Amino acid sequence: MDKMITGLSGVTAYLDDVIIVGRDEKEHNENLFELFQRIAEKTPQFKSVALQEIGLFRNEWSACSPDLNLPRIYVDLKVAIEAERDAITETEIKTLVANMPNRVIEVIQKYDGYTNY
Repeated sequence: MDKMITGLSGVTAYLDDVIIVGRDEKEHNENLFELFQRIAEKTPQFKSVALQEIGLFRNEWSACSPDLNLPRIYVDLKVAIEAERDAITETEIKTLVANMPNRVIEVIQKYDGYTNY
């Protein structure tokens, strides 16, 4: 690995890790891109895979984004979780709260084993 990354700016190897750094996100991404280009040049089996197809160069969201502009899958997951949460009725919540002492007692009696809840 050391030979492969020789001469690349902001790239170093430590044991079995490759560390890529930059002064800002743009420089970091440029260094990362250069590393992938070098790997593609020196590794025939890596060349055969279209890098865009496996998403190596697609940065769908910024890790530094203050508003956490998450990829679509996370937005969909959040919407689904909120929909399930909103579907819980007040009666169901009151029932869960009322049964909590019984649940705690059963957990204690079963020594953290299987319970009916």
